[in-house]
Amino acid sequence: MVRRRRSPGPLDADFTAMLDLIFNLLAFFVVTFNPPSAELNFDFTLPESKQGASKQPPPDSFEFEGDLFKDVTIRLSAGADGSLAGIAVEGQKVDGLSGLSAKIQRMSGTLAGMVHDGEPALETAQIVADPTLKYVHVVEVVDACYKCRLSKINFREPAKSPSP
Repeated sequence: MVRRRRSPGPLDADFTAMLDLIFNLLAFFVVTFNPPSAELNFDFTLPESKQGASKQPPPDSFEFEGDLFKDVTIRLSAGADGSLAGIAVEGQKVDGLSGLSAKIQRMSGTLAGMVHDGEPALETAQIVADPTLKYVHVVEVVDACYKCRLSKINFREPAKSPSP
């Protein structure tokens, strides 16, 4: 017996329920989506501001009173377009990232003779950056600090100039 297939008739599919589910999911994700800002993805803990005397020692003065000098302050200034305009280490301007590395290594070498019990000469970098500086330059400076074996990196707000 020969069986012939019948051609299927028009399909009646009800896509209403599936479309309803898709639109509900789309509305849910549109409402709950919170895009992260690329410049705010860093999770840094800033130290508390110190009230009181903010006098800094002269740039090449390494006189210690009590505790050893274990941190170095690096100031980063920004150009008009957010580029890195200048780097200053302990108040002295240095020439780019190579100058920064050389200065940190010189300071670490100078202090190494004063450190006892195998403690590192420098261990902390305090980075003070202009708010308009692009983060790529901050990351470059952090990388240079790590290459100089600074184990801790802290960030501080720049001192606010008094308003007239």
